[in-house]
Amino acid sequence: PFCSAFAPTSSRPATISPSRVIASTRESVIAYASSSDNQLNLNNNNDNNPFQELLANNNLGKIATSSLLALTLTFSSLSLPTSTSPSTIPPANAADGAAIGLCLLKKCQLPLAKCILNPNCLANVICINTCNGKPDETGCQIDCGNIFENDVVGDFNKCAVSDMTCVPQRPDDGSYPVPPKEKLVKKFDTKLFNGRWYITAGQNKLFDTFPCQVHFFTETEKGKFFGKLNWRIQEPDGEFFTRDALQKFVQDPKNPAHMINHDNEYLHYKDDWYIVDYAEDGNKEGVPPFAFVYYRGENDAWIGYGGGGGYTRG
Repeated sequence: PFCSAFAPTSSRPATISPSRVIASTRESVIAYASSSDNQLNLNNNNDNNPFQELLANNNLGKIATSSLLALTLTFSSLSLPTSTSPSTIPPANAADGAAIGLCLLKKCQLPLAKCILNPNCLANVICINTCNGKPDETGCQIDCGNIFENDVVGDFNKCAVSDMTCVPQRPDDGSYPVPPKEKLVKKFDTKLFNGRWYITAGQNKLFDTFPCQVHFFTETEKGKFFGKLNWRIQEPDGEFFTRDALQKFVQDPKNPAHMINHDNEYLHYKDDWYIVDYAEDGNKEGVPPFAFVYYRGENDAWIGYGGGGGYTRG
């Protein structure tokens, strides 16, 4: 999407209480771990088990087990398809949650342990679980990730979603289909994108309406360009911080309105931009330069996210 490679992230509400979340989940996780001891023993004496030292400390052990359930519920909810809107996400299936939890324990032990011990990653988990049942649950989860995202969160997502496929991929619900070619511009010169552009209108509030979205594009050769995308995240206390991403695009030789951003490492995300309309700098009609872009994409977690936005020079 315009403002991030897909990675649902979060905010820092002052009302979140880790102890409340831990207290409400501890017994469920302990029961789950006990019922699964014939498949995996967290307290075994394997020197390679990253949980052994963690669970040796009683307080850390309680946090670890609680965090495991929180992570399981988090990934269960993120992996379920939506119907017509984010608010209609059904509750996580218990069997799916157990399977995800067992997979994380067996295949992502080190990233999971690092996440539990990392303040940002653990805060992200706690924040996401406060989103359960909210009218815009998906939006809340993404807001959480936007604030708490860091390398530890990224490594855990990579293991859980891409490397070990513990989390089922959310299927395409058809909300953002590939647009018909006749609805797009017939020609487009990628040199239009050179320089600074602002997103002054966005369609999808999950990805396209961040404050101060300014993108700097550079055409490296005809039909190829890269963009340095900058956007601001507002924290609950009103403060802002800036995020950025670098993306590379190649024009589709069979469809000049289609800009391709594929072959990315993180979550193997693929973004496709489509030029719906535009006006060049210095056009004879005197129309201020603009570009209207529709996009859709997919990654290891979600097929068919999308949105659109209007680019202007100021």
